[in-house]
Amino acid sequence: MFDFLRTLFTGDETPSFDDVAGLDTAIARIIAGTDPRLKLLPDHRERLAPAAAAALEHARACVAALAAPHRLDREAFARDPLIHACFGSADDIGRTINEDPTIRDWLATPHGHAAPALYVLLALTCEERGSFGVQLDNGVLHRDVPQTVVNFTRPVFLAPAANEAGCREAVVWIVFDYCVQRALERLTELRERREELETRYRLHLGKLRALDRAHRGLGAIAGQGSNDADRSAAEQELADIEEQLQAAVADTATLDDYLTRIVEVLSAPEALITVAHRQLRLDRVGIRLDDPDLPGDDVDFEEATFAQGLRRVPVLVRIPGVDLEAPAKAMLPEW
Repeated sequence: MFDFLRTLFTGDETPSFDDVAGLDTAIARIIAGTDPRLKLLPDHRERLAPAAAAALEHARACVAALAAPHRLDREAFARDPLIHACFGSADDIGRTINEDPTIRDWLATPHGHAAPALYVLLALTCEERGSFGVQLDNGVLHRDVPQTVVNFTRPVFLAPAANEAGCREAVVWIVFDYCVQRALERLTELRERREELETRYRLHLGKLRALDRAHRGLGAIAGQGSNDADRSAAEQELADIEEQLQAAVADTATLDDYLTRIVEVLSAPEALITVAHRQLRLDRVGIRLDDPDLPGDDVDFEEATFAQGLRRVPVLVRIPGVDLEAPAKAMLPEW
């Protein structure tokens, strides 16, 4: 990917994106997710292709960073430190799986009804909070010892599939669509900023006109005209707002401007979402162990950080079909 992006900026040759898998789908999703009118621009595909390819490749890199699927069942609660940390008990695993609407909807489809296993992305939030507890040190029990409790909360299942490859591909498009959503939010922010400046401009223009009327009216006859300093300040403030408004209008005046803003956002997908590896050492009740000599388990996982500062833990899991409570009858999709 970086070779053809390099040619884009160096001008050595015209880059080709024909070999980027899913590029047409990516461009279609950008248009549908931001402004369908972009199709009216004759060069929209050529201008979107580099940014779409960059966002899609970044999404694939994020998903490739996820570890191999963890088995998710009662047995895994006992032997897998990450699964043990994510759930309060073995019973919680089955309850969480069978109450999740995404999983139940997938099991109700013809391809999910008789699947031998389910591959799905489990997304959670890793929360660390300070607390006080007891600690045994050389046979002496100490109370009110500062501790850090680690909880994995808000479990959500996404992208169910009958195999790992299908699940990973579905997650790729979830990540990509998030990037498109951020582009749409950027357009919304710019439109709202423009509307705010237009309102402020009208208000300050009215203020300046009121000062002029006061200067020409009865106040002037009585020798109580507007203060020159007040008028000068009002003029300067109005000029500042007008300058900001002109820039805001230039950002969103036309479809061409919309397309430029979308390309700007999607061309830097690493600023929208990143995935990093983390390791915590925990005891069996979720207390973080900062001393490596204390008995505990190393819990390895990836953590995704989003543009708004939100952090979520994505875990690929494999749920054996025997642990799934499939609906009595598969439902055909509604066309």
